[in-house]
Amino acid sequence: MVVQFATWPASVFCYRVWPAVVALCISVVSFPLMLDRHAGAGDAMVTSLRAVARNPVPMAAWGLIVAVLLLAGSLPFFLGLAVVIPLLGHATWHLYRKVIAAELNPQPLPPRRARARRSAADFPAALFPWRRKDDA
Repeated sequence: MVVQFATWPASVFCYRVWPAVVALCISVVSFPLMLDRHAGAGDAMVTSLRAVARNPVPMAAWGLIVAVLLLAGSLPFFLGLAVVIPLLGHATWHLYRKVIAAELNPQPLPPRRARARRSAADFPAALFPWRRKDDA
């Protein structure tokens, strides 16, 4: 009985806490970075890991805040998550803006290619352009 009690904290750390810490380190600023600067997933994850390495104490506090808010939001039949998740998303954006320096020379997005307008009645056929039959 003593052996089982002694291994319980280690199993909780290995199977519950450690994956959450890894997920936090990888994604703390990666999603806002991909939205703001159109970075690739790999670059965003590396940037997120560097941000956590430079600011370990604030990032650990942020992880605890996220965990507590998600737990509190899930208690009333998960209805509190409707308030907590947008709040955390907004706070994550501001964390990203504080941690990551502003880009001095932003790159303009390339213009989109013009597409022909299609009718909504062609919906299933519009998914397969190689099978489309033109009247012209």
